[in-house]
Amino acid sequence: NDIFYCWLAMHEINHSGLSEFELVLLNRELSKSILPDLFEYSSDSNLYKFMCGLEVHKNISDTIQYLDKLLDRINNQNYIYWVIFNNKKKAIGTVGVKVENNKSEISYAISPEYWGTNCVFYMLYCIFYYLVNNAKTNMVEAVMQADNRSALHVLKLSGFNIDQHIKNYYNCLDGGKIDALKVRASKEDINLNRIKAFIKLLDNNMNRLRWECEYYKRCCFFCIGRDR
Repeated sequence: NDIFYCWLAMHEINHSGLSEFELVLLNRELSKSILPDLFEYSSDSNLYKFMCGLEVHKNISDTIQYLDKLLDRINNQNYIYWVIFNNKKKAIGTVGVKVENNKSEISYAISPEYWGTNCVFYMLYCIFYYLVNNAKTNMVEAVMQADNRSALHVLKLSGFNIDQHIKNYYNCLDGGKIDALKVRASKEDINLNRIKAFIKLLDNNMNRLRWECEYYKRCCFFCIGRDR
């Protein structure tokens, strides 16, 4: 089911000519081949704007440790992870889902090079399509820094609402603390049609929206959750 529903969503979008991204389930063999790509964007300090407490990857060993952490979560903590690829088969992000007690938590990080594109809506459509059609989950949640208004806006567009404001949730590298927001949506609340409409809108107007329209830039610049 993990493969089928994401494949079905990707096929629907790509067959209609709306996007050229792909999600592939992460495993040990794949982690070796994507290592250079993940290090490339994980060594970009812009990626960590809304990931308080996490350090920029300084060498390839940091990225190996990160991938080992994701693989451990897959093997021992009920997580599923996908790798996001562009149309040149380059890894540009990861997205994870933890399913437990009829509830799912999502987390993701996307290369800053693809902030302001329809990549995030493509990824959300595929993941939410999988979750909506997965009988094991009724509620979807995400946790993000309280100042990450871009992530909040995109998830609200997708049908999420704020469930809780958590004080001093994140420990920062400088010793400070930052609040978090927990958002949630039931399977019935998730608006797949609206997400698909944004994929089409951003795909048809990519250059104009990416470089000129500040509104959509703010909507799409983010990483959330515990994907690091």
